[in-house]
Amino acid sequence: MRKRYITMNLANILTTSRLILTPVCIFFIMIDGSYGRLVAFGIFVVAFLTDAFDGYLARTRKEVTEFGKFFDPLADKILTTSLLISLAFRIDEIWCWLAVGIICCREIAIALMRRWRVPHGICVMPNGYGKVKTIAQAVAVGALIIGAGVAPYLLWIAVLLSVHSGINYILLWRHKQQQGMDAFFIAEK
Repeated sequence: MRKRYITMNLANILTTSRLILTPVCIFFIMIDGSYGRLVAFGIFVVAFLTDAFDGYLARTRKEVTEFGKFFDPLADKILTTSLLISLAFRIDEIWCWLAVGIICCREIAIALMRRWRVPHGICVMPNGYGKVKTIAQAVAVGALIIGAGVAPYLLWIAVLLSVHSGINYILLWRHKQQQGMDAFFIAEK
């Protein structure tokens, strides 16, 4: 029996909506004035809430799909990195570009590692470090959108947590890879 890769259940609709809301949020970020920032902030909050609920719904309703496994983390990365890059263009200061660059490199590296290794049976599930990192990034993005005075500090906290969770992910991935390689060699004998 063939696996169904795309099933449009509520969780997958929420994930897809996050992809659709990203360019809409960027549009309002680029509008001058407080109106654009306020609308962008509202859209961002809605998009972030879809991230909080889509996985929960998929698990509790037993509707986990291959589409959701792939696109949920990808939609998170697209939302976060796209908004951070857009905000860096608006702010246009070196501290912002540096922080955004570090976060984007981490997100892209982990996404590529995840995509590369999942077909080989090595999967590292999100853990507490990743969840704290995601919340810190969301708070920093929200603060940057509304122009809060603490935004630079929150962004650097997000950078530190992103680097920490990235290192933790790599260590867990290497541990699982070593276990997988040992299992492979045992199976080959």
